[in-house]
Amino acid sequence: MNNKGYVNKVVTKNIGMVKHQEQWCFVSGNMAFNSKGEFVDDLVLLPDYKVISTEIGEVEPIDADGLCHIASSLFQFNELPKTATILGFTAACFLKERLRVSGVKLNHLIMVGEAGSGKSQTLENIIMPIFNTLSYTSASKSTAFAALKTNSSSNLVPHIIEEFKRGKLSAAVYSTICNLMRDSYDGHTAQRGAADLTVKHFDLRAPIILVGENEPEEAAIRERSLEILFSKADLSTERTRHFEVLKESVTLLNRFGRSLLNVALGLTDEEVRTLYKAQQSKVNKISGLPSRVKNTLANTFLGIQLVLMVCRSLGLAEISPFGFSEEELENAIVTAAKTYLMDGQEHNLSIVDNTFAVLDRMNLRLGEDYQPINNDTEIAFAVNQFYDRFTKYVREFQIEGEFLSITQFCKQLRKTEYFVANRVAKFRTASGAVLTRKAHVLNVEKLSNKVFMESIMSREDGNLVLMAKGQKSQVA
Repeated sequence: MNNKGYVNKVVTKNIGMVKHQEQWCFVSGNMAFNSKGEFVDDLVLLPDYKVISTEIGEVEPIDADGLCHIASSLFQFNELPKTATILGFTAACFLKERLRVSGVKLNHLIMVGEAGSGKSQTLENIIMPIFNTLSYTSASKSTAFAALKTNSSSNLVPHIIEEFKRGKLSAAVYSTICNLMRDSYDGHTAQRGAADLTVKHFDLRAPIILVGENEPEEAAIRERSLEILFSKADLSTERTRHFEVLKESVTLLNRFGRSLLNVALGLTDEEVRTLYKAQQSKVNKISGLPSRVKNTLANTFLGIQLVLMVCRSLGLAEISPFGFSEEELENAIVTAAKTYLMDGQEHNLSIVDNTFAVLDRMNLRLGEDYQPINNDTEIAFAVNQFYDRFTKYVREFQIEGEFLSITQFCKQLRKTEYFVANRVAKFRTASGAVLTRKAHVLNVEKLSNKVFMESIMSREDGNLVLMAKGQKSQVA
């Protein structure tokens, strides 16, 4: 026995990309290979960590004829902003680990829509075949341990969470999913105690696809994600035809995924960094976007570049098989981000902004809770007068989202760009009485640039304090 030689193996805890002996390799449950397609026998996945699975390594890359068969449908099975975003994100997942080691964080994808709008069909018949996986989790079954173990089992194939319905999830499950999306985006290592008093560590690496009828309300989650809104109204006859082409081309989608993997494996670290910086430069020319949204767009642009590289590797002209130019695809992705993720606004709403949006629906009392001052250029809010009613309103009407205690709200309010000062202001009640109260004074125009509140920004005669962004205010 002592004279027998031993084969040393390098083990990994997740499927996906692994740098081994100065080269990037792909590891799955039953094989490992490098960028040349050569098997790497001394690199294996630990069996206990096999949760998300894929058979992407068992198919051949797509050829030119196969790509031409599905290419025109890849971006036309739904509206272009949706299809370009989906394909861009899907392709970017193949570079997730490559980006992470370069200090770049890959966003998640949230697919939202009414029942029958096509979100699950798109997931099952287009996205999952590209990754050649059948692995997914129901949101209601996402316990803390299961979520951590699943997410740590892959750094390429997404952790798919289906049937996300906020109203039907317990507070614990909802919190588990939100925490997972934050921690996975940041690449944190989670800890979990075991029955034998040991502590298990989970390196959270998998990108997440969340599918359901609504999305998490937390601004922090949305900033870390792309969002797509599906609708039955978008399911035209022509788009349905393209969808059916893809649905019947599972093997070609499997092979297309393998080609994306091969191209991703073949890129050097320097080429990945250069490609990402080029996309970042494009996105930086778009004004009025938060930094995380810019990073999300750059990632999605990078995914489109990977798709086009597959096309070029087969000797095909880029615009010919897909029917859209690179610029058209990128513009569509920006449109999707602004329309679905940012709700048509230039900035994501902060927790303070969201509070004002809810306050607008509460019908605060003019002259008691708030008062326009300084020729309607400012509004004084007597926060102490209404904040207890606000928390009761949120609780009774089950308003989704995060909200602050009065102390934290006032503290964060003072740091907003629309805050002017804390000072005593005169409030004129409906009966004509004048009350002197401590108030938080806000700039009307700056506040309306973030969240326009028609109910609050109005006078008893019906005239708005500020009609709209860029228009002059009404002077009493």
